[in-house]
Amino acid sequence: MKKAVSLIELLIVVLLFSLIAGISGLVFAVGLRSWNSALNRAKVRQDCALAMERMVRELAQTDSVARARVGDVTVDVDLDNNGANESLEFDVDNANNLTRDVDGVTTILASGVGTFTLSYLDADNNTLSAPVNPQATRDTIRVISILMTASQGDESFTLSSSAYCRNQ
Repeated sequence: MKKAVSLIELLIVVLLFSLIAGISGLVFAVGLRSWNSALNRAKVRQDCALAMERMVRELAQTDSVARARVGDVTVDVDLDNNGANESLEFDVDNANNLTRDVDGVTTILASGVGTFTLSYLDADNNTLSAPVNPQATRDTIRVISILMTASQGDESFTLSSSAYCRNQ
């Protein structure tokens, strides 16, 4: 004689299966949230690293420094190799976006930038106090050092680099 499955046994199996499925779903959701958070942090870090690389590359082509302050810099540089200089400015706006402005056209290079500090050195590696004035003193700038701190969520990171200007 075959023994049939009772209702109690069936309910216990359904309950155990539901419990295992719920725990598995919870673990999956936590893992997915962690992965998404890490992906966002990596994106911010990558955007800032690309912005830093672009700033250094473009500042190295500087023909003349038009404005040199602690939080922003404006230089004259021939970006499109047409023989005429464009006005290039790097700055952080009120929304913590690192911006690049070329002749009035603004582009956001990176977001989440909390600190953006520039320092200036002359040919003898003497630090020039910012803002660097007058133009004759700005013409002695040979190195522009960049320090940038960006944050995403509870993680922050700092990038630093230097651009060696060709305005010699």
